Amino acid sequence: MKRPFLNIIISITVALTIIFNNVQVSYALPWVELFLRGMQVIQISNISDQQEVEYGQQMRQQLIRGGRIKVYENKNVNNYVNEIGQ
Repeated sequence: MKRPFLNIIISITVALTIIFNNVQVSYALPWVELFLRGMQVIQISNISDQQEVEYGQQMRQQLIRGGRIKVYENKNVNNYVNEIGQ
């Protein structure tokens, strides 16, 4: 004798057990950090060209002082990079 209702219940139980036992933890950004990043985007999009240049110069100096980048003074290399970038 077949029991279709019992088979459906068992199938659903097995499927839900597999789904809920294989849940992987994901890490999201905290709300405060997400909000602050959004505010930074809004602030950056509302700055003038001059302010953008000043921020770029400040970041460049910080990267150079921190040893994160190396500045090449070779004129040929600089010209080549400028040609590629434009």
